[in-house]
This record gives sequence, structure tokens and C-alpha cells, in this order.
Amino acid sequence: MPRKLPSGSGTPAKLVAADAPAVAQASSGDPYSVRIGGPIKANNGMLLAEMAAAGSGIVYGPCFILQPMIERGQLVRLLPDWATRRLPIHAVYPTRRHLSARVQAMTCFLSEWFARLQADAP
Repeated sequence: MPRKLPSGSGTPAKLVAADAPAVAQASSGDPYSVRIGGPIKANNGMLLAEMAAAGSGIVYGPCFILQPMIERGQLVRLLPDWATRRLPIHAVYPTRRHLSARVQAMTCFLSEWFARLQADAP
């Protein structure tokens, strides 16, 4: 069971977030749960990342959205010694029988793209 960070532990007052808890693991291996909330909430990761880059707060989101912005210097990774839990992503489509070339190409592309991102992730 993740522990919660103590209140007053330097959590920024101004956050940009999807309304979900972030579970992170310290370098010691201890898991912590941080409830992210603030005056701005959205379910669009790119919007949240752009708002954070514009100075509206911090954002917790997937690497495929945030990593390019980190590489361009638009965002800075906070707590680099902490790891967040990896979440699965699924491509949902009808049965493989008579699968269109477009769907095959897209699932192949996504598999390769996410494999590269995972290999490059800290």
C-alpha cells in the first residue's frame, strides 16, 4: 500500500492535473501516493502539458506527451530519482480476421513507437 507524502512537504500549491493520484516509487523502493489537484483540471494530456510549459503549474502525464517537451527544454522533470508506475496502453479493434492494412500498419507503428519510448525512458 503506498504511503502518502506528509502535508507541508513542499507540494506546490498551483497544480495542473487530471484528477488522479500519482503513485511514485522513491529510490529506496518505498511507494508514495500523491493526490494531484488544483484549480485547473482536464482529461487532455497535451493541454495540461502546454499549460505547464506556459507556467500554469506542474503536470503528471504519460512520457509520449511529456518527453518531447522535456527534450526541447519546455518542461523539466521533477524528482528525477523517483519512478512512476507504468500503465498499459491497448489498441482495440475487431477480430484479426480480415484486418485492414490500415489497422495492421497503425498497430505495428504504435508497437514500435512505444517500444522506442520505453527504451529511451529514464
